[in-house]
Amino acid sequence: MGTPREPHQEYLRLKATLVNELCELDCVRDPALRFEFGQSVGEYLGRHVDLPGRDARSDMVVLLNTALPQRDRGFDAVIYAVALHSGEDIAAEVRARVHGLAPVLPDQDAGVARKLLREAAVPRPALHAALTRALNLDTPEHLSAADLFDHLLDVPAQPDGLPPAVLLLECAAQLAATAQATRLRDWCEAWAGGAGAVDALHERRRRLAADRTPDHTIPKCLVVMVDPADDGSPDIFVRHWINELPGYWDPRSGESETTTLDGLAGAVERAIGQGERLWADLPEHDVDPAYVEFVLPYSLLNHDVARLEIGADTGDPLPIGPRYLVHLRSLERMRDRNPIQHRAWRARWKTLRQGPVTQAHHWWAADPAELPRWRQALFQNDRLTAVTMDAPATEGHGLEALKAAIAEGIGLALWDRRPASHPNIREMMRLLIGFPHAQLPRAVLHMRIQAETDVDGLHQLGRNIALFWDDPFRLIDCEEVPA
Repeated sequence: MGTPREPHQEYLRLKATLVNELCELDCVRDPALRFEFGQSVGEYLGRHVDLPGRDARSDMVVLLNTALPQRDRGFDAVIYAVALHSGEDIAAEVRARVHGLAPVLPDQDAGVARKLLREAAVPRPALHAALTRALNLDTPEHLSAADLFDHLLDVPAQPDGLPPAVLLLECAAQLAATAQATRLRDWCEAWAGGAGAVDALHERRRRLAADRTPDHTIPKCLVVMVDPADDGSPDIFVRHWINELPGYWDPRSGESETTTLDGLAGAVERAIGQGERLWADLPEHDVDPAYVEFVLPYSLLNHDVARLEIGADTGDPLPIGPRYLVHLRSLERMRDRNPIQHRAWRARWKTLRQGPVTQAHHWWAADPAELPRWRQALFQNDRLTAVTMDAPATEGHGLEALKAAIAEGIGLALWDRRPASHPNIREMMRLLIGFPHAQLPRAVLHMRIQAETDVDGLHQLGRNIALFWDDPFRLIDCEEVPA
């Protein structure tokens, strides 16, 4: 919170700064308007203010000697008069320039704000995410709303003159139930009226409302990037991001690790643990399993990440596939900022989301000479939004087709990781693709769950199926990790 400030010295600095600020105003330089300005300050304070009428600076010293000893109300009275006579924009600028010298909020108003925040009881992760977007700065993640309010009292005003502590209540109002939201907004309106910041508050409220439209396709998820070292060693670089709040894409980067493929499960388990601690604060009705997305290079797309085990320390390790919505993404495409490829990627994904039926293009591990014609058919039909393969994503089998599909903008693919084609695989994939696209990750999860007990049946595909689910509207900053 900083070093404690000596109250009297701060008072003197505030008075000197305000005198200079006020003497720049037209309404203070003009003797007749200056008299009216003093009356407005007195009106706010409920007392008469006498100005000697000698010159602007002398009159402002007398006015502030009268107003500022009235604790926080005195400063608010001066800002009110500036807004009344010079406009709310000027008042907001004056308030912002003297911020840190004057109390942001009167003690009584701050007490009411804390009480309202406690009563609103908005989810902490949602409030933190909304406030981070609104302020464009990092804020403490695990403080209660009331404690966060106290923390923000020392943070300078935003460029529009609005203090972050006030914006906290506005963000809480966006998330609170109707009755509590109304009380929070009423408090903000009362503050803005006294501070000459009504227009700034309304504009910020409009922007917050636009920002709060959730996208229900965005889940809580963990994104894990695996990047092999290029020095001939078995090392891999592992980074992760956690998207804490469903409905809003705001992934937070975690620590990077250097390990090997044998150590990948441990790195993933540690990242999942961090995610679970954050997701624990979500509303109780949010019971859907989290997504675990692996951003992999082509060389690792056939690696069995769904069977990575967690819980080895307990003596009963369990695969993540039947517990989380596990799928794959392309590291090369994520890093390639080719606008043509990304435009095709977004276009096919929009078609996938909007179309009633997913149209798949199947690769049957035919002669590689068929690949150019297969890709041409994909290029010519932009209604094709998925690829299925009864071959693994390895060289000489399905990887070349998968690379071609990724280059053409495909974001959804399914394949059997096993090297030999198995009976009924194509039919099982056709049934999966028949699900509405939004339900497909859960359908694969259900298949993986069934495969845990179905030792020899058709559901064994659940132990070997790979789901490539690469949403172009949920990107991460996955630049190369320095060696």
